[in-house]
Amino acid sequence: MCRIKRIPSSIKQTNLEEEKQMDNKGQGALEYLLLIGGAVLIATIVLLIIIGSTGSTNNIINNNLNQFTHALDNAANLP
Repeated sequence: MCRIKRIPSSIKQTNLEEEKQMDNKGQGALEYLLLIGGAVLIATIVLLIIIGSTGSTNNIINNNLNQFTHALDNAANLP
């Protein structure tokens, strides 16, 4: 007959503690990944907003400059 040896409780306890530590490390790593992903997402949105607003600002400046140039041309051509 084969006898099954019992694992001492001290060994069981250390194994459980090691497993808890591994779980905590994994959870911490996942939290860091989520934070980094959120930061990248926010940075992308901010950049898109900035790029979009500078494009429309450039259009407004060009339109105003063209209007001013036409007004100067008209004023210079008056008799």
